[in-house]
Amino acid sequence: MIQVPPEVFGILLLLCALLVLWGLLSPVDVLPNWIRAHDKWMHAVAFGGLAGLTNLWLQDANVGAIWLALVVAGLLGEVAQHFSVHRRFCWRDALANTLGVTAGLTIIQWLLSLSDSPWLVP
Repeated sequence: MIQVPPEVFGILLLLCALLVLWGLLSPVDVLPNWIRAHDKWMHAVAFGGLAGLTNLWLQDANVGAIWLALVVAGLLGEVAQHFSVHRRFCWRDALANTLGVTAGLTIIQWLLSLSDSPWLVP
């Protein structure tokens, strides 16, 4: 079985976070049509991915603290859009972010409990 050091997840998290930040703050018209057509799903998937990678990177961290930090980050991302000339705050996007974080953490915790994490380096 391949074992993955937590630092790999940290690097993936950084790259994904930069991509999500770009998506949150870019003008809507530069985003691909398939993303715009499924905006709320994309918010949920993006924040679910961030949650899963954060949990894998910070394996000993409190899951509730990860949840709170990412929910606040999602809310702050929406607030930051308010100060952009191209975007605006949307409470439905903030809700989708929260649902994504919740689903991502739930799924990764479930998967980790099934496998007992043999593919993670302690």
